[in-house]
Amino acid sequence: MKGSSRIFAPTKQPRLAISYRNEVEPDYGGMIQLTTVDDYKRSVREPTWRAVQKFIKESVDRKLRIAFFSATPQGGGVALMRHALLRFLQMQGVNVEWFVVPLDVAVRLSFANEFVPGLFRNLDQMSSVLPRQITTSCKVWSPRRCEPQTSN
Repeated sequence: MKGSSRIFAPTKQPRLAISYRNEVEPDYGGMIQLTTVDDYKRSVREPTWRAVQKFIKESVDRKLRIAFFSATPQGGGVALMRHALLRFLQMQGVNVEWFVVPLDVAVRLSFANEFVPGLFRNLDQMSSVLPRQITTSCKVWSPRRCEPQTSN
């Protein structure tokens, strides 16, 4: 019982868990089970369940990796729904992850929001406009997204 005080907040809700990679880990990294697949199944009609299962099977069969990115892991409707969505998909074997942008990067990017849409596609070109610390942080945070684009 002593260890449970680290997992649950005084409000009896699971504490928010974020890994060293800034990955949000619903249900304290899987240590808590709040619901079952059957609970989800009972919450919808059969046609809806079949449709969702079709997409889940396709995702698992194709070994897709789904990643969500956001500025905050809690505090609003989107975050609440995302916790539930990850819980649901992970229970069914879907490779899904959710990352929060490091705070220093999120704050700086909010001031440079006109550059955000092309930031990851054109990071090398943006380096002359954005402070070096931002481009370096982005490359560390998401190296594959920051690879230079090649043209044919």
